[in-house]
Amino acid sequence: MAEAALPVVSCCRQGLEVACSWLNNAHRTDNSNSTHLEKLEEASSSLQSALDDFKMGRLQILMPFRHLFDPNHPPVDLTNKVGHDYRMSIRLLMTR
Repeated sequence: MAEAALPVVSCCRQGLEVACSWLNNAHRTDNSNSTHLEKLEEASSSLQSALDDFKMGRLQILMPFRHLFDPNHPPVDLTNKVGHDYRMSIRLLMTR
């Protein structure tokens, strides 16, 4: 999951740096303000792209575990050595 989130974190960092730079130079009336706005728009679009990629990446990461979150999936049967029968699932563990 961390690997899928790394591009999002990097784009957030870059976006914050550009936004801070733009705010520091917002009082200027020369052409640099429009350059900062272009950089801000570019950072915003790259962040949106990274978020879209993350949404797809996290689904692929969670796919093998999808059955654990399915309420219709039968619980896992666990029997200990003394003969007690425990019926549990990850959903039960998460609701307590």
